[in-house]
Amino acid sequence: FFQAEDGIRDLVRSRGLGDVYKRQTGDGTGVALFKIQVSEETTFTLDGVGKFYSDEAGTANESSTWTVSTTGSLQTRYIRVPSGTSNLTIDKPLAVTKFGDGTASGWDGVGSNTNAPTMTATNWYQCTNLDNLSAFDCNLTGSVAEWSALTNLTYLNCYSTSVSGDVSGWSALTNLTYLNCYSTSVEFNSSSPATDWQLDGCDIQMQNCGWTSTMVDNALIAFSVTPVVNSTINVAGDNAARTSASDAAKAIIINPTNGNTLTVNE
Repeated sequence: FFQAEDGIRDLVRSRGLGDVYKRQTGDGTGVALFKIQVSEETTFTLDGVGKFYSDEAGTANESSTWTVSTTGSLQTRYIRVPSGTSNLTIDKPLAVTKFGDGTASGWDGVGSNTNAPTMTATNWYQCTNLDNLSAFDCNLTGSVAEWSALTNLTYLNCYSTSVSGDVSGWSALTNLTYLNCYSTSVEFNSSSPATDWQLDGCDIQMQNCGWTSTMVDNALIAFSVTPVVNSTINVAGDNAARTSASDAAKAIIINPTNGNTLTVNE
């Protein structure tokens, strides 16, 4: 778990979906919603001062555990971590099938993100039956590199969050129809990941991430190997000149036989 008082100090791997901790810029007075769907009865536990509540104000039915017995639909609780840290663990991580949906984030501040607790995404790779992971514009941080294990994902949205890490290995996520990393700190560090990108009919948004031209090159080359088909691809980085291999990859991606729409800064 994270050891934090006024900020992040160190990290130790935990067994849970993620770790919740007070943001350095917040004061812990806020409330975060937590939306989850499970395939069988599952219990979520918060240690330390973290508590679940049934209302947005974070006052009703306080508990350190939440057992979700309703399956097949999103269920909501609210979490407060007024000081320090709280580690969230799940007794059946493989039962988690959705974190939010296509219209709602699974983790967000109620009213304001400023003082709401923040969750780190580092350990979500254990929930390998997730088919929907939506963290749109919320207090989410940590490395997402190991999300390559979430091979059942069809929808992945971490728009405008503080996540980071190399996503070139997400080529393993062959079921994706939506992939949005806009305005994050993710990187694309390999043009030849262990498996080829084999997406068909995916909306890919990877802009405003501070990418170098090399990262843009890597993404274009990786997307061209199999290639990605019938997809909308938006990739952007700095305006430094790219390589001839990148230009050749672009030509493959936009070949009419592949059915793609590509937008890339030149």
